[in-house]
Amino acid sequence: YGSFERHQFTINVQSDFQGGFRLEIQVYKPSDGRIQRVLDSIDQALDRDFSVSELARQVGLSDSYFHRLFQVEMGVSPAKYSRDLKLRQAERLIKTTTLPVKDIFSAVGVTDRSHFNRRFKQMYDLSPSLYRACKGIQQRPDRRIARASTTPTAGR
Repeated sequence: YGSFERHQFTINVQSDFQGGFRLEIQVYKPSDGRIQRVLDSIDQALDRDFSVSELARQVGLSDSYFHRLFQVEMGVSPAKYSRDLKLRQAERLIKTTTLPVKDIFSAVGVTDRSHFNRRFKQMYDLSPSLYRACKGIQQRPDRRIARASTTPTAGR
């Protein structure tokens, strides 16, 4: 399914006092290489749910120190980072592929579809299926329209 951005970023929109706006984007990459290694692990196995203990062991830190360091470096907990990453990846796949939504859930490691649907709707204001209908590509063409446009007209 390809790779995707895994760094926290901030977008600031400011008025330029002449009716226009200036967009400023700041991409944040962690300064601690251990956190970057953890981000790479999460990125490579998005379909997995890592525990804090497992991630801390990967970089040789205690659970509490790792959790604090991750929070300082990324601005969110490891669990929230992973959940938000899954949401962003699902959103990208919904917009850019024709995969059924249930297959997208599996691809990003969703185990509780109901909970994921609620979180998706909180973040994007639409359910995944409605989001695709409004923002993405259609899953399948409407066959009635296709048949109607190719049916020869009799007697003309």
